[in-house]
Amino acid sequence: YTGPTTRPPRPQSATSRPQSAPRTTKSGLESFPSSGFNPMPSAPSAERKNMDLGSDMITPGVTDNAQSAQAPTRVEQSGIGGGVQPELSAASRTAYDKLRSCIALGVLPAKARLCLEVEYCTVKRPSVTLRGSSKKYVQYYTDLKKAVGQYLMEWDIETVVATNKPRIGAFEVTLSWLHNGYPYKVLLFSKLTSRLWPNVNSLIDGLAGVLPRFCDEIKFRVLGGEEPVSDAHIVVQDPDTDQVLRSAYTDPDGYAHVFLPLPESAKSMCNVRVNAQGFGPEEALMTLLASEANTIRLSPRPMGEFGSEELGSPDASKALDVEDV
Repeated sequence: YTGPTTRPPRPQSATSRPQSAPRTTKSGLESFPSSGFNPMPSAPSAERKNMDLGSDMITPGVTDNAQSAQAPTRVEQSGIGGGVQPELSAASRTAYDKLRSCIALGVLPAKARLCLEVEYCTVKRPSVTLRGSSKKYVQYYTDLKKAVGQYLMEWDIETVVATNKPRIGAFEVTLSWLHNGYPYKVLLFSKLTSRLWPNVNSLIDGLAGVLPRFCDEIKFRVLGGEEPVSDAHIVVQDPDTDQVLRSAYTDPDGYAHVFLPLPESAKSMCNVRVNAQGFGPEEALMTLLASEANTIRLSPRPMGEFGSEELGSPDASKALDVEDV
């Protein structure tokens, strides 16, 4: 037989295209059935509305019209310039709690020289990769410095530009001071973390409500018999809430100094707790005097007792002898 020969069909593999299937250039997502199925759903509108970023950041999934519609609301709720909500954020509450702890421990006195360091971005804007304006960073710094000089005149506080190299998109506000030669710093606001502009009014109001005011100096002297007691821990508490107002340690001469806001009568009732090594813990309600030293006499700890009593126990308060010298 000399007729034409035909090539047998090529076996089909598991990954080859069937001969009957038409060729297509579409990708898998483009060729997916479009019967109400969206493989990449967009973010809910409520979430898009809550995305409030800095002016130099791009908000994903939100059109320019949506951003402009939300802008008036942010301006009405903000302070100077607008950018954050007036209520305190979790980071701000943490910063103010740290300041309260420093005040209670006596490392942030009212006479401390405070420095408000501001690190803000100085990169030229707008550019190919950055949006916004460089003038906005300068304007926020100017507004903050002006507000500090206007509303925080009671304290010795200065607003300066941070000496470190500024980071891109940064507007960081840090409160720093020195106490007994040791530096202390508390970060009050961070644009890099919150991705928001600061509310200058809220920042100023928060500092004015937390910083210690210039108060009367209260002097304590702790004696064990007739000898001064050094390193005695004195804690001054509010008599109604037991909140710690101030605390201090006595020097080698038995003296300790705290600053408390006293009424015009120059007398104030406070709960005072004292604890010293070798002496029983004491507690009593005292009338503090700003013009005189408040002397506290401790009783020696009985032999065989090593810290069995708790500070503020009923038995301890009976042994406290308070004198106003």
